[in-house]
Amino acid sequence: IDQPTAYKLYPGDNCIPLSSKKAWWRKRASFVDYHVWVTPYDENERFGSGNYPNQSQCDIGLLKYTEKDRSIVDKDIVLWYTFGVTHIPRQEDFPVMPVVICGFTLKPNGFFDINPASDIPKPIKKTDETCCKN
Repeated sequence: IDQPTAYKLYPGDNCIPLSSKKAWWRKRASFVDYHVWVTPYDENERFGSGNYPNQSQCDIGLLKYTEKDRSIVDKDIVLWYTFGVTHIPRQEDFPVMPVVICGFTLKPNGFFDINPASDIPKPIKKTDETCCKN
């Protein structure tokens, strides 16, 4: 009540990369350095890794987007959530690895002043009989 209408991010299990920040692949994937990034909406910024990251020599994604230092106040924003799994093999993973669950939940917050289910009319009793009479 009296809160802005929004969505709330509930992160699941997450990890950080085990590789060094100097690793060759991280030069093109600095989006893994943080779990949450926020940028103002730009229709040309569609991918956290940028367009064609495998053909680039440096990061062309979120790091470049945020270097522009644009304001997000009173703007349409994009929340970029980075999540992943670092799989450390165990004996039980051979010959077939069981499932690994990774993800997040996005829940609406502040859309209603009261619980909409609170306004349901009471059931109307049509007879005095019950289904379990005998």
